[in-house]
Amino acid sequence: MPLVKAQCTNCGAALEVDNTKEAAICPYCNTPYIVEKAINNYTTNITNNINAQVVNIINQKEDYEIVAGALVKYNGKSADIVIPDEVTKIEKDAIPKNIKSIVFGKGTTIIDQIILRNCKNLISVTIPDSVTQIGYGAFDGCSNLTRITIPDSVTSIEGKAFSRCTRLTEIEIPNSVTKIGYNAFDGCSSLTSITIPDSVESIGNQAFYFCKNLTSITIPSSVINIGEQIISLCDNLTNLVVDADNPKYDSRDNCNAIIETASNKLVVGCKNTIIPKDVTIIGKKAFFECKGLKAITIPSNVKSIEEEAFRRCDNLTNLSFEYGVECIGRDAFERCGSLTSLIIPDSIIRIDYWAFNYC
Repeated sequence: MPLVKAQCTNCGAALEVDNTKEAAICPYCNTPYIVEKAINNYTTNITNNINAQVVNIINQKEDYEIVAGALVKYNGKSADIVIPDEVTKIEKDAIPKNIKSIVFGKGTTIIDQIILRNCKNLISVTIPDSVTQIGYGAFDGCSNLTRITIPDSVTSIEGKAFSRCTRLTEIEIPNSVTKIGYNAFDGCSSLTSITIPDSVESIGNQAFYFCKNLTSITIPSSVINIGEQIISLCDNLTNLVVDADNPKYDSRDNCNAIIETASNKLVVGCKNTIIPKDVTIIGKKAFFECKGLKAITIPSNVKSIEEEAFRRCDNLTNLSFEYGVECIGRDAFERCGSLTSLIIPDSIIRIDYWAFNYC
């Protein structure tokens, strides 16, 4: 009786079996198996491999090289790309940098930097509701992108996600997002307004850095973690407000600043900030690179100005201290080059190194 090809149902070893028998023992793993099932196991795997090869060949003919769910390369001539739904991963350099539009398929769950970074001709993006994260540097350097809609499946906008999108004028952040990462909108110089939904809990360092045409930001009640320099170089920002129901931060007395309530520390200020009478600390980098700040009075209730608090406030010409200030931290007023005179009150007991360097 001729032997028939089979595959062990336990260890997967290739076998040749007598199909007249009901059962046998695998010589590789010493496990009993039913002969009919072992033959069927071999036949099924061969069929699946053939089908997979056929799918890959078909996809290549349709301009997409897809291997095991990964888009390896787009070979089409069109600058308008529609990613097939079966694609679950897009490899580095799979998509050419000269594309104008892209529609992601429903197999996409994360958009990260290796996909679209520096696609300078990109003007249109469609994101499906399968996507849960706009990854690190996802659209970094897409300088012709003017607007984008983020679906409410997205929970996180990671660092530098929209960095250097210089023509981005409109973006809607859905009420599902809980995190805005560091430098997420760094250099989005055409943004004039942005609404932070009350789902957001964390805003990373320099999240809106150099958004020079932003005029107003409201911090919702949900935010419990704010990084440093979130509005540095936002030269036209005049309105900085914290929702009255926020448990950690406030903007008391219409001060146009963000204050950590429990510590009475001012953590973020803008060119229109008036320091309230009950603030005791000006936090690290609170006014860092606030180019629009021209004059400010440090009231007597402030005891400490932390490091780099007013660093690189190039246009600050009028700075006055009321009696009561005790400590000025390292680099606190470094490179405030427009200051021409300064009176230090007798209450100050410590000035750290480089506090007024390059003034």
